[in-house]
Amino acid sequence: MYLRVEFNSKNEYSIDYDVRGLYENFSTTKRELLLLATYLFRIYINIRTNPVGKVLSLILVDSSPYDLISLSRYEEPFPSASHIYRVSVARNIVHHDDINLDSDIIELINEKILLKRPRLIEKGIDGNKRLELTLSPCIMKLKGFGILGSGFNYCALHSVFGLIRKVADNNIDDPRIERNIKTCVEEISVSYLKNALTPFLNAEYASLELINSLNIN
Repeated sequence: MYLRVEFNSKNEYSIDYDVRGLYENFSTTKRELLLLATYLFRIYINIRTNPVGKVLSLILVDSSPYDLISLSRYEEPFPSASHIYRVSVARNIVHHDDINLDSDIIELINEKILLKRPRLIEKGIDGNKRLELTLSPCIMKLKGFGILGSGFNYCALHSVFGLIRKVADNNIDDPRIERNIKTCVEEISVSYLKNALTPFLNAEYASLELINSLNIN
């Protein structure tokens, strides 16, 4: 089971994955959700306390199942980072003191990441930046980001929405797919906002526990 995200440039990227070979007693949909959950866990672990991770998690928590899929398909624009912050605080999703986002950082995230959506394309040439996840064991490899992780936050945020889109599109005939995706990413994002994720977390096992709790056939 593997996932490969290739950014050919800041304007376009591709996602390729294969869920065969593991957990053969799971349906294909359940394996795809497992891959999505494991990837999101790993993204949060890698992104740590960066404000981009907090904005990503707030968008995932605050969006309805329908809006989440619409965002992933570019059918509607991202809300601004400041809007997501205000709405999330108003709805008591997180406590105000738990999010350290000042106005300058919010505007920078909005300008440099949220407003600059890359186009999701079919598999092309190898990208100069790559995020690769394999199971099992759960191993995540990064290529092209350098020691300082240049461009990682941008690629991480947009790749999560790209993977949500791919899983939703591959299971378009499943009437529960929007709700299952939403529940999956929301549970993980709330854990991240509560600082419950550590570098020592086994993302694969945590994802298995979560996916099994959803009672997906």
